[in-house]
Amino acid sequence: MASLAWGLPSLGARPTAPTPPRSSTRPSNWPLHFWDHLDHSGLAAQRQLRCFVLGATAIASMALRRERRGRARSLRYCCTSMDLDVRKQVAIALTSELALAHLQSEEVIKELKCAVQEAEAFAEIADDGVQPEKWEDADVLLVGPSRTGKTTLARFLAKLGLRAANYPLVPGEELPQNLFRVRRSKIALLTTEAHALQSIRQDRMKRLKISSSDYAGLTTIRQELNWVKMFYTRNFTGFPVINTAKLTIAEAASLVLSHMYGAHVHADTTTRLVSFISMLTQGAP
Repeated sequence: MASLAWGLPSLGARPTAPTPPRSSTRPSNWPLHFWDHLDHSGLAAQRQLRCFVLGATAIASMALRRERRGRARSLRYCCTSMDLDVRKQVAIALTSELALAHLQSEEVIKELKCAVQEAEAFAEIADDGVQPEKWEDADVLLVGPSRTGKTTLARFLAKLGLRAANYPLVPGEELPQNLFRVRRSKIALLTTEAHALQSIRQDRMKRLKISSSDYAGLTTIRQELNWVKMFYTRNFTGFPVINTAKLTIAEAASLVLSHMYGAHVHADTTTRLVSFISMLTQGAP
């Protein structure tokens, strides 16, 4: 598949995040992350500007996280017990040419509606790295740098009744150990193109009315993506990496599902099944 990036070698040592060097001189073989890549007299000003850009969204993000934690404490799933059969039925419908008649019984429709409602609630409370202790309950954990479509993808998968959590990779940020305890078949790795990420950051800076910053610089972004690539190579060798830059949501979802099930899932099949389940569960009690 052309959208799967970086053919990675066999499984390595215990997972560790690459730690950026503390010295002011960058080793030639180490891609410094965006906090430390500058080496000129304007370093302090550049850091302050970047902090402002990030800080402008931090307050809203913190409030949202508090709200999600409160929602998680009060959440009660609609199913009294997890019926794995309905998820297996979805997997069969995605990976085979069988007809969808087996999804149309009254009992299965009720279970599908229940599974979709639960998955939608799960995507909300496990968004953006919140509630890492719930990752073990996820059907899939989406991992990748910012703006690779993780939240949108999680919500799309929820329409299939699949519980998707996501975690944003940030160079220099301490990684939760839960990331390395999740069953590896549940983990889907995402990346993007430097120009696509640059465009998104430039749009954000325009909204914040900031004229220029290395935050949206192509060199900075490439260093970040190189850090992500190194992290994947060290900790998830042999895993396919899905480049979402030029994929539709259905195409990206089909690649995630193909990795989950170990069988090819077509984007058209995924789209049709999402529409079919939505139609079945729309008026279900």
